[in-house]
Amino acid sequence: MTPVGFVVGLEAEAKLVRDLGPVAIGGNEGAARSLLGRVGALVSFGLAGGLHPRLLPGYVLVPKAVRIGREDFACDPSLVAAFGGSTCDSILAVDGVVASSTRKTTLFQVTGAAGVDMESAAVVKVARENHLPFAVLRAICDPHDRSLPPVAQHALDEHGQIRFKFILRSLAEHPWEIVDLVKLARDAHKARQGLMEVLKNWRKRGANPCRN
Repeated sequence: MTPVGFVVGLEAEAKLVRDLGPVAIGGNEGAARSLLGRVGALVSFGLAGGLHPRLLPGYVLVPKAVRIGREDFACDPSLVAAFGGSTCDSILAVDGVVASSTRKTTLFQVTGAAGVDMESAAVVKVARENHLPFAVLRAICDPHDRSLPPVAQHALDEHGQIRFKFILRSLAEHPWEIVDLVKLARDAHKARQGLMEVLKNWRKRGANPCRN
């Protein structure tokens, strides 16, 4: 049995899957490549922004494909099945934070993708270059109609750790942002709960689609 490797953006996400296989934090190509030689597949894992107007925080995205630009890259059917089957047609991979609700609306109209994240593009590229299967397991945190508060857009360091001093300083200067930050924290909890439910079922089945 060859383990699945998880590529995440946050330390909090990594904690959810460390017992399931190697984890790389950072979400870039370097992070994905750090798993090569130790895994038989790559999974983009963690939180996502919502694009589809009907999807609420906590909804788990297991897409059939990752959209990069105008092209769709199919996820591995065995991995998708291991996560309980697909829940949407595609997720959009981008290289920067999609912070505004207006931008989310535009991206949904153009792409039809259910959600958006910043790690899946690296997973797709590294997996395809090295002939590895890949998939995405993510849950919606900020829904389509909510803009991210400015403090949240810079709240993490390059290691996926929360910059508490920065947040406290920013909130002292812009205290009105705390309401949106509390909403974001609440919805991030819902997203993690959704992911944990899928992982619990995966553990029960003892599933590992990657075999020697």
